[in-house]
Amino acid sequence: MKTGKYMNMTAKNPIAALWLTPPTDLRPRLKTALDQGMERAGGNAILHFRTDDVAVVGASLVRLLGMFASRRVPLAPGLVPAWLTPERWKVLSGIAPSGDFAWHQHGWRHKNHEQTGQKSEFGSSRPLTEKIDELRRGAERLHDITDSTSLPIFTPPWNSLDAETLNALTDLGFQAVSRATDAEPACPAPLVDIPVHADLHTRTEPDPETGLTALLMEIENALAAGTCGAMLRHQRMNPAAFAFLDLFLELASRTKGLELAHLGQLMVR
Repeated sequence: MKTGKYMNMTAKNPIAALWLTPPTDLRPRLKTALDQGMERAGGNAILHFRTDDVAVVGASLVRLLGMFASRRVPLAPGLVPAWLTPERWKVLSGIAPSGDFAWHQHGWRHKNHEQTGQKSEFGSSRPLTEKIDELRRGAERLHDITDSTSLPIFTPPWNSLDAETLNALTDLGFQAVSRATDAEPACPAPLVDIPVHADLHTRTEPDPETGLTALLMEIENALAAGTCGAMLRHQRMNPAAFAFLDLFLELASRTKGLELAHLGQLMVR
């Protein structure tokens, strides 16, 4: 595999150029983005964080969960049902027993079934009966392992699912879905759609400066509209990415008028 200044060592979970050589003025620029977003919002906005692919206990995931737990900042971790075991759940739930985490369902086994185009575990390439069976099995497995702690929220792998699966979620007991902003197809009522607007770690800009400028604009614009959903990827985080997230949590916690919430709290509003 070719390597270069802005490439990570692994192709499966590459680290964005931004976190390989981050600019040195992160604090003032992030604070400016938060302040300008809040000003444009009229002084009140909501910030929520989501992280996917949760089940296998590793150093990056434990560190990420621990950061939120220690700061008492709400987080919505998406649990992959087929990957979760009672032993893994014991470790994960023990990190944040306070109830600040909105544990919820992230697919079934995070497997792509599409041959072309956008990756999707619940796309149009499979019969609806098969997809419903996996959704039901996943919900039952999480219910049993987490002792009813997991919430009726569904986040599809790769932020992608087709219309028939989306329309079936309510009948399966789900109350909300979280995908990327402006995701298609549109979310049917009464299912609550809670999008994420800024992906901190799955970024494709060619250099750190371009990446930071784009990320801060995503945060500012989302706050200005009233709600910013921030997407995290623990597999793609290096020390620089963790340092920025810690800074983000610090400044957000101090920002007047900015409410920190999680998907479970937003689901019932």
